[in-house]
Amino acid sequence: RNTVDGAFNLVLNSDDTTNLRDVVGGSIPLASLTTDSPGTTLLEGGEINLSGNTLTFADPVTLGVDTEINDAGAVAFNNTLDGGFELTVDAGGDLNFAGVVGGTSPLASLAAISGGSMTVGASISTNGEVALTADDMAIGVFILAGAAEITLSPHTDGRPISLGAETAGSLSLTDTELDFLNATTLGIGSFRSGSITFFSMVNPSMTN
Repeated sequence: RNTVDGAFNLVLNSDDTTNLRDVVGGSIPLASLTTDSPGTTLLEGGEINLSGNTLTFADPVTLGVDTEINDAGAVAFNNTLDGGFELTVDAGGDLNFAGVVGGTSPLASLAAISGGSMTVGASISTNGEVALTADDMAIGVFILAGAAEITLSPHTDGRPISLGAETAGSLSLTDTELDFLNATTLGIGSFRSGSITFFSMVNPSMTN
């Protein structure tokens, strides 16, 4: 059990479990990190830091502890993601959830931040709060937060929010996208957000 550091690209290939048991990039962030699809990855180190290239999980990922991921570049979860712990992902580039999140073991909570575009292409299930922050979001499947809150906010201070239509230059959320959100409370924007404009009637069907 030791840290992993160095400003280089790291590719982990295994047809079994890759266990990251300590902090990755704590002293010197990695340039990029890629895991392969035949095996699985267990995150037990609590923190992963990258300097700005891509972080790609091609295999199923399980959280073994509360985990924070920081990458100045893009982050992609291309397979399933499970584990009853808190996950914070802060990506300077695009953030993509392509595999089911919490399908076997719901996450405790999820805070996801993208400096680019965020795509939710597979369902997300948590037992706690879900907070998504990005200037552009594409939500195509259910996000299930149970009795907790789902919050959607733009990344850039002052960026306007458009509800009910896709509008250039804003965080746009259609009624269809809002219908995918299942939570006790739905929060739109923050004190840093710009104006909120309703372009058509929106009626989130799965929130109170």
